[in-house]
Amino acid sequence: MATKRDSRRLPNRMVLSPDVWVKLVGAADADGRPLFPNTAPTNPVGDSSLTATEGNLRGLSWVVDPNMPADRGLLFNSGAFITALDGVQTMTADTPTKLGRDYAIFRFGAAAAVDPGGMAMFSTGTVPTAAEAEADEGSGSSRSRK
Repeated sequence: MATKRDSRRLPNRMVLSPDVWVKLVGAADADGRPLFPNTAPTNPVGDSSLTATEGNLRGLSWVVDPNMPADRGLLFNSGAFITALDGVQTMTADTPTKLGRDYAIFRFGAAAAVDPGGMAMFSTGTVPTAAEAEADEGSGSSRSRK
């Protein structure tokens, strides 16, 4: 797993494109039972709802972002990034042409990757099987990732 190998951290967050989300919440086991049932769970591996764009997969929190490219997801450890958001501020300015005053409300935000190796983008069409992933880790080869 790229995030574990590159940053020595296990992923704990996932951002999904809407089409990957549809595939994930529609997943079923070999008997056809849904893996993410909303009611009367018999074998849930997580929780989801068609009325919410976030959920949980065995402790891995995920959220859907319509800005993600189709068939893509982002897997990362939240400790590999830092974000800061300043408080809400206001600014005023006299506008003599309007015989009034203009008001502005703003806030500053910033984000930075503390450990860029703690993030990996994936595509549902290129995810290796468990056997392929183990073979890659054992041989030290690096498979091309999208």
